[in-house]
Amino acid sequence: DYPPTVAVREEVDPDEVGPQRRRRSKGDQAGLRRASGRGTAAAFSRASRRARGVPADGLPGPLPAGRTYVSGASVDMTKDGQPVLTITEGGYLKIAFTIPEDLRGKSLAILYWDPIANGGAGGWVELPPYAARPDGSPLVHRLHPSASPDDRMYILGGVRAFGDAATVKVNFAGTFILVAR
Repeated sequence: DYPPTVAVREEVDPDEVGPQRRRRSKGDQAGLRRASGRGTAAAFSRASRRARGVPADGLPGPLPAGRTYVSGASVDMTKDGQPVLTITEGGYLKIAFTIPEDLRGKSLAILYWDPIANGGAGGWVELPPYAARPDGSPLVHRLHPSASPDDRMYILGGVRAFGDAATVKVNFAGTFILVAR
């Protein structure tokens, strides 16, 4: 087991802000960080989020075969003091796990505990690897492709594991874990 090291950052989706902001930040990580600063306060007014580490012995269910726990985090969000599952105001959460040195360059994945999987019994869902559209913008994946579009649970681009970090951008809260495959 590795100690959980996760960062959660709220950001504004560049496609949801004005065209001048989008032009300035498209493809520019520093621009995206600037867009996530004060712009986030407007997108998340009266909202808050909290992340806490989840150890291997605190997982909500057994890991899928062939997966080894590396690190975990549970992310909760509230708005106006009430729990919320999804961000519906044009923003997302960036979940970032530090990859231990001995696992860098290895096959890794980020799993999400989906409480409605398996008929409500819950189960782990492997989030998709990063994919982009032909124009270079991130492909948006639905967490539940066969469910009603009203569920509004999205993965922006997918999982990226590069260097010392594995990241994913999502608009929903819950339990996320980094695993080795």
